[in-house]
Amino acid sequence: MANEGAQGKEKAVWDPRTHEIWVDLAIEQVRAGNRNGTHLSKQGWKNFIENFNKITGRTYDRKQLKNHWDNVKKEWQLWDSLKYPEASKFRVKCLEHVFKIDELFRDVTATGVRAWAPTSGLMPHLYT
Repeated sequence: MANEGAQGKEKAVWDPRTHEIWVDLAIEQVRAGNRNGTHLSKQGWKNFIENFNKITGRTYDRKQLKNHWDNVKKEWQLWDSLKYPEASKFRVKCLEHVFKIDELFRDVTATGVRAWAPTSGLMPHLYT
């Protein structure tokens, strides 16, 4: 197979149409209430994987779709911030499907001065 990865499974390729299908199906699961916190629930992932592979004719697994979720989330966070030098890539070309992706991450992702995670070390003074 032309797109076969090192482990014998199909390598994930994210052309614009496949990405749009991914975004639409992710939103479908979020709107159906199949998100626990920042990611899809077990049932949400099951539905998402099944529908994605059926529509695209691909055989992507949860890890491949979750990696894309994490990459899209990082791109959205970068686009959402735009005040950082790394966001300069969006000055020429906007984030594709930005309004849909915004729905996926807007209220479940911390950005800016209030962003904090246990691995960040000390809590910012905003929280103490």
